[in-house]
Amino acid sequence: MAALLAPLRPTLTPTTLMLIGFVMLWQRVSHLRDDMKGLRDDVKEGLERMERRFDKQQDLILTLTDPASQSSITK
Repeated sequence: MAALLAPLRPTLTPTTLMLIGFVMLWQRVSHLRDDMKGLRDDVKEGLERMERRFDKQQDLILTLTDPASQSSITK
């Protein structure tokens, strides 16, 4: 982008250059914000998946170690 604006630089005012820089910065921040939202969603999904696995493992352990549930299984 800088190479594209280089020939125009003498004709652009400092205010215009600042505005162009601000727009470019805003686009980059928006892109980073979208990336962070995607990462946050991925982490949330991963944690929920781990929680479901943990719940299943906990249920299995309780089933195998609880004498009351074992007697109902063997009947």
